Amino acid sequence: SLVEKQKLAVQAQVGGGLPGVKYPHLFVALAVPARGVTNDKVADALHAELTRMSAEDVTDEELARFKTRAKADLIRSLDSNSGLAEQLVTYQTLTGDWRDIFKYIERTDAVTKADIRRVAADVFKPGNRTVARLERHAMSRMYMGVARAAPPLATLTPTFVQAQVTTIDQLKYPALPAFSLPKPTRTVLPNGLVVLVIEDHELPLVSVSARIRTGSLLEPAEKVGVASLTGSQMRAGGTQALAPDALDRYLEG
Repeated sequence: SLVEKQKLAVQAQVGGGLPGVKYPHLFVALAVPARGVTNDKVADALHAELTRMSAEDVTDEELARFKTRAKADLIRSLDSNSGLAEQLVTYQTLTGDWRDIFKYIERTDAVTKADIRRVAADVFKPGNRTVARLERHAMSRMYMGVARAAPPLATLTPTFVQAQVTTIDQLKYPALPAFSLPKPTRTVLPNGLVVLVIEDHELPLVSVSARIRTGSLLEPAEKVGVASLTGSQMRAGGTQALAPDALDRYLEG
């Protein structure tokens, strides 16, 4: 609405899950004003859209599009061994049972327009809101090929606090909880291959990732980009021994 209909922003995004979904988290809505549009005008329009979700039902088309996209995203995430392993671990961590991944589509189908309005009314309360703005107070100018501009000013405006932040060093974050990673076991095979193993026995899964010491690091100066070009062409056109589909199946295991 802000981009296509109202022409107030060049970009608008919404999403939840920050910084993670294991515990209560943040829902983020952001917009980049179009040229000549103030932050205040975009913020008012963004708040109006969120308030509308609390008062009005989404359309049948919007709900159907969301459900189709959610199902497609899940199916794509299970398309590889690593994707399947990641999803199984995610659901085990979040719900305590990796089998819940297979209930996702059923639960998505059960979502109603009334559910969305109810949750929106509970989440998008003004008292839950923290507003952050990034403003540039002087246009960049070019002098002798050097860009000179006033530093950006970020104004953080929670409902109960006004804070002026002029440098990133002034931002304050709560301390992260202590954690430690398991120590890997390093083994060198007779052919020179180095194997690093980290054990975690919570799930009966093995995830393997291979790294080859080659690529752009070894490109000759006169052929920058040839490694990336070679890799993309191998996946698209195959090799002398393997057709593209056969190569994909081989690489995916």
